[in-house]
Amino acid sequence: MLQGFFTFDGLADGEFFVTTVVLWQVGYAVEGGALMGRVAVAGGESKEITLAR
Repeated sequence: MLQGFFTFDGLADGEFFVTTVVLWQVGYAVEGGALMGRVAVAGGESKEITLAR
């Protein structure tokens, strides 16, 4: 199983959109789709976000 963990340091204060595409195969069919989340950061804070459907 693959998992992705990412860190972005030094972001300017503001709101950002985090996007990804998650696909997997069941038999011959490809399933999954796109995920997106919005996150606001200020003052150099760290945030952990989870994108889920």
